[in-house]
Amino acid sequence: MTQDFLDQIAWILSAVAAVAAVIGLRFDAYSHAQGREEAFRKISGRSFAAVGLLLVGLDVFAWLRSAGIPPRLWPDVTSIVTAGVGCTVLVLGIVRVVRTGPEPYVTQLRHISNTAIGKLGEPNQLTEPLVTIGKRVPRRRLASRQLLRSRAKVTFVVGEAGSGKTLALRKALWRTHQHVTTTKKPPWMAVYINLANVTAPITAEAIRSHVYEFVADGDSVIQTDLRNLLDGRRNLRWLFLFDAFHAADSDETTLKAIRQFADSRPAFAAIVVTQDEPDVLAGEKVLRLSPLTYRQQQDIAADSGITDTLLKRLLTHLTQHPELARRAANPRFLQFLCDHMRQAEANWFPSSSYELLEAVVAQRLRRAANPSQIAEVAESLAARVIDRGLAADLERPDPAAIDALIAVGILQAYRNDMAVFASGMFCDYFAARWLVRMRERIDPQELITAPAWRDPLALCLGPSTGELREPLVTAARKVLDEQLTKAAWAIGDVTPYLTAAPNAPLTGIARPDLAWPAPVRHVLDLLNKVEGDVPASAELTRLIDRIVVSAFVRGRPAEQKRAMALLPLASPEVGAWAVTWLVRTDSPEELTLDAAEQLNASPETFSRLPGHVRLLLLTWVLKSPPLVSLLVPRARIRLEDRVIGLAVLARAAVRLLQAWAVIGIIRFSSLLFGDVSLRWPSAVMPLMCGVFLLGSGPRLKAVSRRAYAMAWFPALLGGLLTLDAVVQAAQAFVFLLSGEIGNGLLELFRATANSWPVALVAFMGWTGRLPQGPRDWILPHLRPLHDLFTQYIAARDPDEIVHAIRRNLTLPNKALLLRWLNGGLFLALAILVFGLPVEIPNVSPGEQTDARAATATGLILLAFLVNSILSKWQQRIKWQGISERMASGHLTAEELLAMLYSAGRADHPGSSVSRVRKWETPETDFLVRALTECPPNSLTHVVDVLRDLDAALGHIAYMVDKNSTEPIPQGVWDSVPQLRHPGLRSSLIQHDKRCPGQLERLAAAHQDRIRRVIERVPES
Repeated sequence: MTQDFLDQIAWILSAVAAVAAVIGLRFDAYSHAQGREEAFRKISGRSFAAVGLLLVGLDVFAWLRSAGIPPRLWPDVTSIVTAGVGCTVLVLGIVRVVRTGPEPYVTQLRHISNTAIGKLGEPNQLTEPLVTIGKRVPRRRLASRQLLRSRAKVTFVVGEAGSGKTLALRKALWRTHQHVTTTKKPPWMAVYINLANVTAPITAEAIRSHVYEFVADGDSVIQTDLRNLLDGRRNLRWLFLFDAFHAADSDETTLKAIRQFADSRPAFAAIVVTQDEPDVLAGEKVLRLSPLTYRQQQDIAADSGITDTLLKRLLTHLTQHPELARRAANPRFLQFLCDHMRQAEANWFPSSSYELLEAVVAQRLRRAANPSQIAEVAESLAARVIDRGLAADLERPDPAAIDALIAVGILQAYRNDMAVFASGMFCDYFAARWLVRMRERIDPQELITAPAWRDPLALCLGPSTGELREPLVTAARKVLDEQLTKAAWAIGDVTPYLTAAPNAPLTGIARPDLAWPAPVRHVLDLLNKVEGDVPASAELTRLIDRIVVSAFVRGRPAEQKRAMALLPLASPEVGAWAVTWLVRTDSPEELTLDAAEQLNASPETFSRLPGHVRLLLLTWVLKSPPLVSLLVPRARIRLEDRVIGLAVLARAAVRLLQAWAVIGIIRFSSLLFGDVSLRWPSAVMPLMCGVFLLGSGPRLKAVSRRAYAMAWFPALLGGLLTLDAVVQAAQAFVFLLSGEIGNGLLELFRATANSWPVALVAFMGWTGRLPQGPRDWILPHLRPLHDLFTQYIAARDPDEIVHAIRRNLTLPNKALLLRWLNGGLFLALAILVFGLPVEIPNVSPGEQTDARAATATGLILLAFLVNSILSKWQQRIKWQGISERMASGHLTAEELLAMLYSAGRADHPGSSVSRVRKWETPETDFLVRALTECPPNSLTHVVDVLRDLDAALGHIAYMVDKNSTEPIPQGVWDSVPQLRHPGLRSSLIQHDKRCPGQLERLAAAHQDRIRRVIERVPES
């Protein structure tokens, strides 16, 4: 490539640049005539900049190619002129882009945004709420930013009253306003919509009309611009922020209208705030507001003007009132609490939210002329806001009273003949007072199933109001009893489920995934909102037990979440069963986080759990970094009765891990100065323990999830120290038996010292309290050992002791474990005999090798023989367990279906090639024979599922050939008679897909026997 050729290329590019400039000018002239001068000036400017940059780059490349690197020649005139032309075109393009103003539609957007912000105003400076994102590793992020980043068609923001839902929307709107006013091409635009101001009935067209009226504010120009922009003529995304969703007449109708409005344009997206858990469709997203962090609570307290002394007294008071402490994680509630403390000078602390609201309202009404009359007006206004149907029954409020309520800060505005309260808490408080005043004229059973009255009724059920507690509890009991009677899938008797340890989900069972009816959900949500203890009775406890067990066995995760919140009202047995089920099954992480938070907020429920369940729960918590990060900073101790919660127990365990980490750093750091070959392995333990210590911190205010992953290293060291303590205890026992008292006591002391931290945590978990007295502090080992001895050995016969230990042994299959141990033992012996020079007695040296080989072969054959015997024993233990479970009278329907599925899998011959041999069904035959030999009275809990199974098998026997080896056609399943047991049809379909041909043979061989079993069972 010669210099002349490169010069020709440069001149050609210069000509192209000149032609592009002329075309750009003509393009600008045309675009100016079409009204899009700014857009085309940007396009032409970017084109000029690209051509100029390319021209300069090629010129420099041609010069360096001829002059070399580093260059040995100066550029000639042609190269200088070409570079000058390129730089001129580049600068011209950049100047055109920079000096070009925003397009006309951006100016229209700014006008619209300024009008909307002028009507709503800038949001207050309260601490911005956070949302929790991420499934495996939950993280907290600013709610407004996550709302703007959401790409879902409909995004729900869930949070209780006062948690900052409206503030999150206003912050998102303000961020959008700042972005629109500072960006030349904003990618999105947000519009705030208060559903309380939308004309009823709320439809998609009503929402659209409200957007035009609210944003335009009577300006026809803005309305025209808004209509053009909403038609989607620009690459612009519209976010519609819907507030006051719970205040609508019909939530389902309103939600349907919001979805239709969002689907009307591809660029539309809706963000809806709500207090209730929504029914999410595909493509929709849910963001849940997080409670206030400790730092956020400190910021709110500092902004309220509270001194450090008052703050310490407040923290002490919250420690003594867990329910109030839980509510203090609400921004609005904490602000009310701080304002009350500042104005009352901490002379009196409220013990419930009702008392706090009563004190705050009393302080504000003191500035009014007639407080009692104004309070009655506020009560009527709150009742009308909760139930718009009451507007015709109540008198029109006095305008002077409304002005007084606005002046004292209880009302924000009064428009469209409806009051707008300054806070939803004020509305709920005055509505609760109206209910108490009108208690003779209301029907509790009608109100308790209305979702709009949930929060006021929760205040009425609190400990500070007693006039409506008993009628409301009675109404709740009647509604639950009536609805559970109608729900065919609700479990009638929970006793069989409590007797079966929920070690793992039952295989072969299709979960029905059913939800409670709307009245039951409303009542349960109401009971979950109540502060303090609800007046419980034996009948209500029985209903709650049925609801909890039904939700965990047959319900959806949303119903299981409601069930966890009901544990304080359930019996201790059901509470222990639910926690064990949650720990030992593969539950969703969101449900486990909610369960841990619920157990931490209810120390009474945690203290009622058995000791081994508490320790199992502690192990489950320590394995989850999100749970540790959630619970450890919230640890509180009730000093009056020294009761500890789950957070205190987890905090003590983390402190124990920190102590082991310090021991690991000290012990393994000393090895770094020893053998060179051990330096690198010895450096891993101190390094990881140090990372764990730094991540957890000395005060455990915020435990880093990533650093907590290093807790496995101090845990491993702690396990070694505990094992060392067990060995030392065994040595002490040997010394004491041999008469060496001094050595025995010394080893016993060392074992006690090494195991003392573990024993202390085990004591706290087993007893649910702090140690009391010197004995508990010095020897915390004794109490768990004493309880175990009392539970399994004291005052029991030997047979009863063995039976109790077998019943509580949680190994899934004891015989299988013995088979593995047997195989490992004999394999080790064979390797020892054959691989090592072991002398076989009575054998000459020349024949030692053959003798060792024969011995090893014999040991292996003996291992196979013993394994075969253990296999038969395993089958016998399994069948014996099935017979005992059936005869106990506590067999559940789910267990019976799981047994049927396991028997079918064991009897199924597998692939079609192996079906040539005779198809034998020993497992299924034994299961049916066990049902036949079982006492009739012990099958009362499964007789319904047996009737459904008989009907299904009869239909299969009639429709399908008994020798079929293919899956049953879908048409046969569609014509199956109606089955009452939930999930049975899906379970049978799943069984047939995995074991084709098995149900046909079961119907042909055993349907008559199953029918005779049903006829023997007496009617319950």
